[in-house]
Amino acid sequence: MVQYSERNSYADHLVEINKTNPVITTQDICNSLGATVIPKGTNITEDVANKISRFKLDLPIELQVNLTVTLSPNELFNDIRLAQKNTFGKDGGSETTKELIRQCGLLNAYPLISQKLTVFEERMPKKYTDTQSATGFAILIAQQLGLKDEAIELVFAAAQMHDAGFLNIDPEAALSVDQLPESEKRALYKEQLLLGKEFLDKVPNLSKRVGDTILAYNERKDGSGWPRGIIGDKNSIESQIVGLAVMLNEAYSNTLKPRGYCSGHLLPVIQVESEGINIDVYNAAVEMLRKGAVATSLVIPIEFMPPLAKYLIVLQRFLVHWLLLAKACSSEMQKIKSIEDTERSTTMIASLEQLYQNSGIWEPDIRTWLSEVAIKGQENEFIEVETIALMFESVMQKLKCLQWSMRESAKRIGHEWVARCDDLANLLYGLPNDHFEAFEKYPCFDDG
Repeated sequence: MVQYSERNSYADHLVEINKTNPVITTQDICNSLGATVIPKGTNITEDVANKISRFKLDLPIELQVNLTVTLSPNELFNDIRLAQKNTFGKDGGSETTKELIRQCGLLNAYPLISQKLTVFEERMPKKYTDTQSATGFAILIAQQLGLKDEAIELVFAAAQMHDAGFLNIDPEAALSVDQLPESEKRALYKEQLLLGKEFLDKVPNLSKRVGDTILAYNERKDGSGWPRGIIGDKNSIESQIVGLAVMLNEAYSNTLKPRGYCSGHLLPVIQVESEGINIDVYNAAVEMLRKGAVATSLVIPIEFMPPLAKYLIVLQRFLVHWLLLAKACSSEMQKIKSIEDTERSTTMIASLEQLYQNSGIWEPDIRTWLSEVAIKGQENEFIEVETIALMFESVMQKLKCLQWSMRESAKRIGHEWVARCDDLANLLYGLPNDHFEAFEKYPCFDDG
């Protein structure tokens, strides 16, 4: 018989934790056949982890160990408040203080979750910090919505654990996930979501809704989400709050803040999500940002604004043309084979068209206005130019989601359709990722 052999990533993390914070098994650890592999009361050392890797366990290892020291409610509260201050400034998020104290105390009632968060903090500090920032956003949105205590508790627990499944996959893969091609990235995220849910579903007295909320937080009602590509209002409010909070943190921490933008610049970014989430959740998030954001000011030097306005005129024409090409391709694919995948692409296109209609960013008048600003614009108009530039960046990400969805559909229709979708990808990915990259790519930006 071939012996099972696969590293248990969580056990490997516990080995490192055990060096300064003893980790001891709380029961006999058994393989899938019920035979004891590691007896109760054993420290998780490297030798123990090597032995565990030879067997498929009947329960996740994190359900069967005890850490001597775990993250306290006060430490968790301080980490979330620090993340809020880093986003909104000195007093940012202060209205959530009482609620956060309550939530951190309640989560302490689930020692297995406290333990996993402790491992998460030490072994994946960047993801842990991002988690606390996302949690801060989530509680602010939940309070703005006026959710009841039980719903806020669900949002808090799901926000805290939405990325903890990364502890259960290969550490190198977990650290490089954002550099992977889209299909591989989504597959790895789905794996961590399922592994995270497997653990949460077995935590004593914890609602199964926590795992369900996490599994669906990346879904969007316009079909642009994953892993299942849900279309319509089928996702829970709590899951949508967590998903929006995670998106806000990623946009701010990874894109806006490193380039000098403030939290107020999240408003044009979130506007692009308006067709993908429940309108009440969207409005609550917008109001939350308006309350907490500092006043926006120019980030790009004023001498760069006229060429940026000219670039946005060209970019808008290109994106309008690209969407028309995608719409024609999607429509033809649906005529050939009307399946859920082709329907999803059609829904995404309709949602994008609705977004453009509501926001006005697709109108020819925008190009006229940008032309005028490029010639004789004032600082207040340049601030609006930056806002439009940020919206276009977010639109491009939506279009990339659409292209990916269309290509997945094309695989089930024929090679020639895959080729057409690849042609669309070549056009779209040939553009700069953002206007900062455009400064470097196009010499015309030197004209001033």
